[in-house]
Amino acid sequence: MTPRKRQPVNRRTGPARARGFTLIELLVVIAIIGILIGLVAVGARGVSRAASTTRTTSMLATINQAIAQFKGDLGFEPPIISRMVPSAANTATPAGGIRTPELEAAISGNNGDALAAYRRVRFNSQFSLPVYLMGMGSVSGRPATKGTITFPPNTIAVQESAAGYRTAAMDDGVPGPGIRNPGPLRAWKKPGTSPNTFVHSPDLSGRSYGPYLSPDQMSDLIQLVQVVPDEMRPAINAANGGPNVDPTSSVWMYRFIEPSGEPIRYYRQWPTRDPMSTPPNQPSIARIPIELRDGDAVRAELVGTNGAGAPLASDKLVMTAPYMLLAPNADKLSNNLGASASDPFETDLDALFEACMPFRSVTDPKFNVGVLSANDSLVKRLQEFNAKAVRLGPQ
Repeated sequence: MTPRKRQPVNRRTGPARARGFTLIELLVVIAIIGILIGLVAVGARGVSRAASTTRTTSMLATINQAIAQFKGDLGFEPPIISRMVPSAANTATPAGGIRTPELEAAISGNNGDALAAYRRVRFNSQFSLPVYLMGMGSVSGRPATKGTITFPPNTIAVQESAAGYRTAAMDDGVPGPGIRNPGPLRAWKKPGTSPNTFVHSPDLSGRSYGPYLSPDQMSDLIQLVQVVPDEMRPAINAANGGPNVDPTSSVWMYRFIEPSGEPIRYYRQWPTRDPMSTPPNQPSIARIPIELRDGDAVRAELVGTNGAGAPLASDKLVMTAPYMLLAPNADKLSNNLGASASDPFETDLDALFEACMPFRSVTDPKFNVGVLSANDSLVKRLQEFNAKAVRLGPQ
């Protein structure tokens, strides 16, 4: 028997070996993964931005309801606090405290000073709403506690005695949260015994109003800041021509903030007519603070499609609303440089607003398209703000 011939083993017919990726294929895969990650990140930012806007709008709507209740009770919206003046040393009835445009006009006897007061603070206040809606703040200008809120919400003295608490709590006429009617000057003041001296004198009788927002409800959205820093007292004292400011006192006020730390701004009484128009006092957006206006309307002026600067449909709210709430809806911590009720432009956003449309440095503030459009970086910052900001008026 002839033996079978063994066939040679073909070592190449076994299972094929896995072929590795080429460099080009690896780069393509990495690029695709990078694109997918970028798309996911953009989508996540969009979802986060939408959620942030929803939260901010809800917060402003809550404040809006409180403003409506305040007006229903007192017949006017919460006033603007135009400045804060420390009280004089050793006075039982200090002539310092909060100033409103109505009060400033009454002190000077010139109604034009009310408009000047509104313009000086850009028609807004960061400190008004906690005072009038909650009864929080050192409205008489006396020394105030700082740090965490450990005393009754409108307590401004730190004595632990019952008398100390009672004196502090009567700052606006009501112990703890709530207020009494602030009077025609809107500042719990009445004329003093000497000319142009208005003393802090809240009415301690009659109805108590509010609080329209509870401290617990706003606990995460309220911030205590020093509105009259030590170094500002001599200048404020000299500007107001009053007695020496108590060197041992500090004035602290509350303001509403959004999660980024940016303050919520409350605007009132901005001009909607131009006295220099032909004929005079025609509806105009030229003198409205630019931060209140719709971003698309401002862009239309910058690119020249609304060269006449006429009010557009998107400007309807700012042309008709008696007040507005403005939240930057920021997504990062603000560059907070301090706070002063006499000079409230203390954040980077305030500096942006003033650069885009100045009120303090000009005698006739008016939106100048040419000045803004000539600065590309300023336009970019304004557009970034407009893309995020939430504005809300009466509902």
